[in-house]
Formats: sequence, structure tokens, C-alpha cells
Amino acid sequence: MVPLDEVENVWADTIADSPQNEQATLLMDYVTNTWIEGPWTPEMWNHFGNDSHRTNNHLKGWHHKINPIAQKSHPNIFEVVGLLKREQSTVEVKLQQLDGHWRGPARKRKYRTIDARIRSLKMNRGTELWKQLMCY
Repeated sequence: MVPLDEVENVWADTIADSPQNEQATLLMDYVTNTWIEGPWTPEMWNHFGNDSHRTNNHLKGWHHKINPIAQKSHPNIFEVVGLLKREQSTVEVKLQQLDGHWRGPARKRKYRTIDARIRSLKMNRGTELWKQLMCY
């Protein structure tokens, strides 16, 4: 939730504000070596420009829906193909609904408020962005 060009500065501020103990140092070293300078660079995981899903809960929901339809743990390839064809039909209906400007059920007020707050914080792009997000 931090602009890509500010990730390193925000991380440096976070390190400076962290407790001075061995466990905190180990955590800071791990994050730096893995997520800031390591194989998982900020370009790969940063979601600041993402206006869509903030989590992968929608994928978990899809799996939760599909598993009972499959009716067993390890379906064979023919069963999987049939399952995916049925799912494709469902998605095509949803696409037609969207083309017809059907908006679906309204999101809960709680999540609309969170989305609005995040949009506002993103537009500010100030140096206090991270601290504001962490205080939510």
C-alpha cells in the first residue's frame, strides 16, 4: 500500500522506529533480504497501483464453491473438464449480466469505507502514508 518509489524509504523509517532487540533485528534482516532487496522485489508484491482485490479471499471462495461440486478429492481429468465447462457457463452468464450493467449486490458499508480510506491515502502519497495505514 506504499507507492513503489517510496518502499525503500518507508522501510528504512520502519527499521529506524523498530525496537532495538535481537528478534526485531532478525525480522528486519529477513524482510530486507527477502522482500526489499532479495528474490521477491517490491515490483512483484507491491499493490499500491491495484484497485481490485486486496487479498486472495476471492480465490478461496471459488475453491470453496468448486470443491463440493467436484464431490471428491481427486477427480479424474474428464470430471475436471466437465466441472470447468459448467463453471465457464456460470462465468458467461455473469459476463452477460455485467454487459447489461447489472451491478450485483452492494458491498458492505464496512468495506466501502475501507476502500474509500485506502483510495484517499493513495491520492495523498505523503510520507505519513504508511503510519496512517498502520494506525487504522
